[in-house]
Amino acid sequence: MNPRSGRAAPACPLVVAALVWLVAPVVAHATRPTLNDLDAMPFALDCRDLCDTRPAIERPSCLSGCSYQVAPGWEKNAIPPVDRQDYALAVLEYWDGGEQTHICYESGAVVSLPACGAVNCLAHHTKAECADADHDGLPAWQEALVGTHDDNQADVTLCTSNGACGFDAQCEFEFQISKSLCRPRPCAETLPSTCTAFHLEKIASNAQELVVQVHFDYSPVPATVLDLRLLYSAADLTLVDARALTILSNAGKMLSVTHPAAGVLRLVVLGTGSSLPVPHGAIVELAFQRTSSRATELKFDLADFYQRASMAPVQGDTQAALATDRFWGAAIALGGTDANSARLVLAYAFDSLTQPLEYSGVPSAESLCELVGPNVDRPRFGGQVCYAASASARTAASYFIGLTPPSPV
Repeated sequence: MNPRSGRAAPACPLVVAALVWLVAPVVAHATRPTLNDLDAMPFALDCRDLCDTRPAIERPSCLSGCSYQVAPGWEKNAIPPVDRQDYALAVLEYWDGGEQTHICYESGAVVSLPACGAVNCLAHHTKAECADADHDGLPAWQEALVGTHDDNQADVTLCTSNGACGFDAQCEFEFQISKSLCRPRPCAETLPSTCTAFHLEKIASNAQELVVQVHFDYSPVPATVLDLRLLYSAADLTLVDARALTILSNAGKMLSVTHPAAGVLRLVVLGTGSSLPVPHGAIVELAFQRTSSRATELKFDLADFYQRASMAPVQGDTQAALATDRFWGAAIALGGTDANSARLVLAYAFDSLTQPLEYSGVPSAESLCELVGPNVDRPRFGGQVCYAASASARTAASYFIGLTPPSPV
């Protein structure tokens, strides 16, 4: 009987054998994943991975608190436990829609179509193609499909999660072989790699202030706590403000700011009531007042101990790699300033914050740019290269509508 058309099959032994090979495993997988399954799997796996980093006595309560639970039916490659390779196969199985044009079923496992028959390699390939000379778990014919070489074990790392791949690579499902390999992240596709775990971005800088954002770029294992130390000259810079950005509060995280010593800034990101990972991107904004005209810099503390202790849970075998200085980006360098350089000061006066005075004779943005000149480092006011007033004055100018004429300077 043809499983698709329902019509009787010809009495041919070869056809009957083929149908037996196809139909029996299909019955075992009659229930394909739903969209709800595909939506829940990543969240359940993330939560389980985080719980696995807890002490053994805490794991049961941690797992019971997960919003989504790992379901037994999510096991797709027949190799427990359920992991992200099972998720990739579940997506493929859903996409296939029962047509078996993208997958087959072998010994109760979902297998991408090009890899079907790998269990009985010699039935489909030559002895040389089935050889695994470098003992990396991939026969020569599969290595040829993914562009690796059977004489070089170093170019293949099988994985089930990003935790096995370090900071320069990610675990990616390879359709051709129905397995996942560590593949270079976009920042590491060309050498030297530009991948970072953290970096600092200068938002604004002038003779009076420095505004910087701290970026969390990547971690192989989702991090729920960050502990970062920054170094600066206390004689040249004074911290005046530190705030968590919106993506942190949306993830239920809070920011703790302390100074263990002069010129040492410690930033701790945590959430006692949130097990969500710290999101990637700009997470903290810092504002410093410049207290001298000397050249100076702001940078992460590159002491190995503090680098390796910068995130939790532990990043597995890649935790030691955090002591690699290039994963921390470049320092923010500030040139010396001329204390007598020309400055534009904007002064505003209000009778009431809710009822600002009418304004008159206020110069346009374009005319202010002409007064300031082009010798600054960031574009402001309609795309022209100029810098007018401090960050607080710019905020006030954009926030209030009615302004009095600027006071003479």
